[in-house]
Formats: sequence, C-alpha cells, structure tokens
Amino acid sequence: MPTILTTFMCQTPANIASALQLLAPLSTDERDDALTYLLFLLDADTVYNAALGLSSLPLVLLVTQHSQRGPCKYLVSLDTLKAIRSKKHQHYNIADGSLWDEVVKLMNVSSLHRSALRISADDKQRYSDICIEYGDHLANTSDWAQAAAVYLLGNATRQAASAFVQAKE
Repeated sequence: MPTILTTFMCQTPANIASALQLLAPLSTDERDDALTYLLFLLDADTVYNAALGLSSLPLVLLVTQHSQRGPCKYLVSLDTLKAIRSKKHQHYNIADGSLWDEVVKLMNVSSLHRSALRISADDKQRYSDICIEYGDHLANTSDWAQAAAVYLLGNATRQAASAFVQAKE
C-alpha cells in the first residue's frame, strides 16, 4: 500500500482524493497503517481538506483521529456537517469554508461560471461573487457588453458602467 500511496502523492498535483478512496475497502489495521503513512507524506490539514472534499464524514473523522494535531479544532466543523442531512448541502457548506478559493479557481480555469450561477442561485452573496468573477472573465476576453450585463446581475454597478463604456468604444 505505501508504494501506491507514494505514487498518488508524486503526481502533479498530488492525487490525495484517490489515495483516500483506496482506504475504504481496507481492513481497520491496514487502513490505519495506510492513513498513518499518508499523514507522514502530507500535512494533516491537506489530507483533512481532501477528505472533506470527498464528503465522507467517517473518513474525515478518521483523519482527525490519526493526525497528530488535536481534533478539537475540527470538531465544530464536523458537528456542523453532521447536522446537515443532505449530501448536496454538505458539499455546499464545505465550499463555503476554506475550499471556496479552490472552487473559484476551478470555476475560472474550467469556465464553469454558468453552472456555478445556476447552483448558487439561492445564495445572494455567492451569486453576486460568482457574477463578479464571471464579469471579470468576460472583461478579460473583451466581451464588454456581456461583462456589463453579468456585473449588473451581481450588483457591481461600477464595474458594469466601466464595461458599458468599453463596449461602446
């Protein structure tokens, strides 16, 4: 198992999620050994965040138990996530925390702005943030009229006005 885990960690970027998914079918002793080895290779916070990204609360709890850092700092967020019954809402709450920057980066790199707008329609603040990110993306591609419209959706009137001026030129 250490060889396989090392292989996943040597990938660029490290494939932590796949390594964690390998732990599920293992026996308790094998899983404990593999997780200890993984925590030796990587920072506990990195492994914790990857486990959160998989939305596997038992796995997240296992990571907190095996990391050398006290689980106290994780317990509040774990209790909050356990209280949420819907997996979709758990994913959303995870994105609300420390992973939001990663979500925005992925959205920008993969041009997933429209999908993100659909998903975040119920949350006014996230919707506005995504509109501004999308408007910035459109402005960077010189699609000024579309950027202005998207900025308006996000209540970014200054950016919208600037984009309208650019569209007219």
